[in-house]
Amino acid sequence: MHVPATKAAKRTLVFIPGWNESYIKYKELLYDVAKKMPDCDIYMMDHISQGLSERWSKFQTRGWTKDFQHYVLDAEYFIKSIVLKGKPKGRELLTFAHSMGGLVTTHVTIKNPGLIDKLVLSAPMLDVQGLAGVPMPALRFVAWLHANVLGKAFEFLPGGGDMKSHRVPDAPENETSSCQDRLDTWNHTRRTNKQVHVGGVTWGWLNTSEYNRIDHDTLTAEYCTALNKTRIQLMCASEETICNNDAMKTFAGGVASCDLVMVPGSKHEAFMEFDPIRDFFITEICDFWNDKKKGKNETTWTAKPVMVKRAITYSVLLLAFLIWYWFTMKFLTAVGIL
Repeated sequence: MHVPATKAAKRTLVFIPGWNESYIKYKELLYDVAKKMPDCDIYMMDHISQGLSERWSKFQTRGWTKDFQHYVLDAEYFIKSIVLKGKPKGRELLTFAHSMGGLVTTHVTIKNPGLIDKLVLSAPMLDVQGLAGVPMPALRFVAWLHANVLGKAFEFLPGGGDMKSHRVPDAPENETSSCQDRLDTWNHTRRTNKQVHVGGVTWGWLNTSEYNRIDHDTLTAEYCTALNKTRIQLMCASEETICNNDAMKTFAGGVASCDLVMVPGSKHEAFMEFDPIRDFFITEICDFWNDKKKGKNETTWTAKPVMVKRAITYSVLLLAFLIWYWFTMKFLTAVGIL
């Protein structure tokens, strides 16, 4: 979608939504940002296999992609071949990317250093929290097992379904926002526009997304060098329970051009929160884009991949799989199946 600037266009702003979303969800945020930044041409996209885009599987309500990098290639094409096509060279490119869109856009920025001038990452999915208290290393192994061995790539995780997800606005203990009115508005859109609706997380999606995470053991010095070509403001929700705030803090500490701003009282979607929280969020991001905020927080963190920790984690998972496989074979032999 393209919303032209209301006065002479000097800049371009791109919105990249999160998982299980559509640009339709950002109408109110778009309206408020456009008022503060009338010189911006604004573009919004939907990721493949969700929102108003076509699906890559036969299941309309199951967000799935074979390879997370397909999201990255899609967003890269949208920015380069649609947003920037025919634009004057040197025009400033601003980007807002939320949750999964934040991880996607981070990879686009790594592949194309300096393509984006100023990037706002809203609660980016650099890493996710464990589900129901399950440690992430174990969850990653189980996701790989279901997607690649058990043939359940299109199956929902336990507790998920066509209308069941932590992203469903009317779910008890909703993890996305405390503002029920805004959640109800988005929920009404999802229920009345079946093309927009996506249900819970599938094993295949979780498996491929985890291979692309950027946390303390995958944020390399090479990544940081590329990301430093872009000014970044990372908006971190204080009450976050979906994405991993520690990964965000590690990212902000390792990327010199990145400043982390904590949004007090906010759940995962600050732009969908009550007005005081939401107003703080919008003011912060627009001040950043409009150069009213300069400098960054001091940090002493050094970007180095922790290869030893990663090797230990994968070794433990491999050992657990081999033990499980051995006991399974023994059991099947004992009952006469093998």
